[in-house]
Amino acid sequence: MSIMRIRNMFLLVTVLAVMFLLACGGDTEIESPPVVLIKKVVATATVIPPPPPAKSAPTSDPTAKPISTPAPTAKPVPPSTSKPTPMPPTATLKPFGFVHSRPDDLYTPALAVPDFSKIELTWLGDGYTQVTGSTGAIPADYPVYVVSPNTAHAALTTANIDGSFSTQIVAPPGSWVLVKYDPTGDWLHSNILTNDRPAGVNAAIGAMAQVPFEPPSGNGVPFVISGSIEPGHLDFTFKGSMTGTFEAGGLVALNGNVTTYAAKGSAPDIVGQRLGFHAQLSPLFDYNGQPRIMANQFFSTILTPTKLPIEHWGGPTLNGGQLQTDALELVEGSDTLTAPFTFELKIPEGVADGVYTVWLDTFSSIEIGSLGGPRPHVNPFMTNHALAFPPFTIGSAAPSHLVWTLLTDVPSADGSRGTVAVGDLANFQIANRIATQAHHFIIPRLSKSTGLEVAYRL
Repeated sequence: MSIMRIRNMFLLVTVLAVMFLLACGGDTEIESPPVVLIKKVVATATVIPPPPPAKSAPTSDPTAKPISTPAPTAKPVPPSTSKPTPMPPTATLKPFGFVHSRPDDLYTPALAVPDFSKIELTWLGDGYTQVTGSTGAIPADYPVYVVSPNTAHAALTTANIDGSFSTQIVAPPGSWVLVKYDPTGDWLHSNILTNDRPAGVNAAIGAMAQVPFEPPSGNGVPFVISGSIEPGHLDFTFKGSMTGTFEAGGLVALNGNVTTYAAKGSAPDIVGQRLGFHAQLSPLFDYNGQPRIMANQFFSTILTPTKLPIEHWGGPTLNGGQLQTDALELVEGSDTLTAPFTFELKIPEGVADGVYTVWLDTFSSIEIGSLGGPRPHVNPFMTNHALAFPPFTIGSAAPSHLVWTLLTDVPSADGSRGTVAVGDLANFQIANRIATQAHHFIIPRLSKSTGLEVAYRL
């Protein structure tokens, strides 16, 4: 056997012997080097005995847990009394994961809405409504955009330093009035009124209210509905009541008067003409209370089995007909005209239970008499150019449920736009035409320009 092999065997036996002694060290007395190692291990588990009563601190806790003895080589480190230095608010941070994402101006900040408790809507009787904001209606001297979704007529003004403002728009009784303002100077620019597709106004913060009206008396469900003819923009108000037998095979009847508001000098040319609009029966909510929308654009209540939204316009008509007024007559001493109307629509046999309404399409052949003013070709606030009469229930239906979404004006990091409430996901989805909605909605927590937290507008 060679000397090298003998030496290797000797080293192996030595290592095995040391390992054996270490394993049996708890019950065996060994020489000093191994003892030192074992004592170090045991010392780390030794418990400090309670201090004598005379040396006890008066505030000691008798229920405190025993404290382990530090290793002999460890040096006690006194606890630090210094406080962390706060990050100055002006520090510029780099949000992880969003350094190359969209600029901050696409994330509309949370701002105070116009205060409608300080905004008065006064009907002037000639098609116009005076919109007056007192002190504090708007936060400061910002551009103010006032528009009626019913007529698409808009006005642009600037609030005073105290937030007050005043302007007029075409908004007959029952119309909605939307007031928006712009602290950035980018959304409501000076030529926004001449823009046929004023999408920028959607970014401005706003609030809305309805022009006051007196409901008509008589039998049935009263209604006051105002709008504007497309494409001529002759403005009108339908005022009357709805009666009928609201059941499958039943009937819906609308009766009342229509008033039109013509431009100065044009009323005589409209005398004797009749307003004719297409009206159709459409569902609003099914028997489960889930919404059924007439125009599913950029969102839908019609989903594939895998919950992808299917956009569509209107769908099959349940029933419809022509709502035509009598001949228009001039109201003496004014530029308004009026005429009575009667309309009946049969409810089909076998129609499903749910909530329904009659939609009035505002397209008409009359192209004169408009009060004029800025009227965008695409009204961004009423995409289907239709007005709804009062809703009614057929059969048995659960309470109507409105769909809830958040941040639908905010693009996600993955191209999604907005997020839908979990309870509505099975019946409603957003179709943003850019990317399939992701399962997670991701937006920056910090601003890339300031490093501060972003306050989002819900």
